[in-house]
Amino acid sequence: MGTFLQSLINGYGGVRLRSDRLDLDPTLPEGVTEMHFIGVDYLGSSLDLYIYPDEAMIVITGRLQRAAPLTLYVHNPEEVHTLDVQDQVRFRRRKASILPANAPLPKIKTL
Repeated sequence: MGTFLQSLINGYGGVRLRSDRLDLDPTLPEGVTEMHFIGVDYLGSSLDLYIYPDEAMIVITGRLQRAAPLTLYVHNPEEVHTLDVQDQVRFRRRKASILPANAPLPKIKTL
């Protein structure tokens, strides 16, 4: 069961944990119109990731009291969004990274 879930999250969800960020490259399997990853915990925050044909959405559903705020960095063209609890941040479906708000933005060409 764990292998199946990892293949969904890492494969189609495109979620990759790096030492300094959480990378996203969401895709949808053929014939699937949307996918939801609910309750992903990262650096003291709990987030939900929604993947649709043309866009993705991230919602921070909770944050530990001492957890640092997070930033969503969307690649090519660049967009930067602060991720506040209960905000719905939508972006055109493409590569993105979630990182601490005080961290430098990644300078990467591929994820």
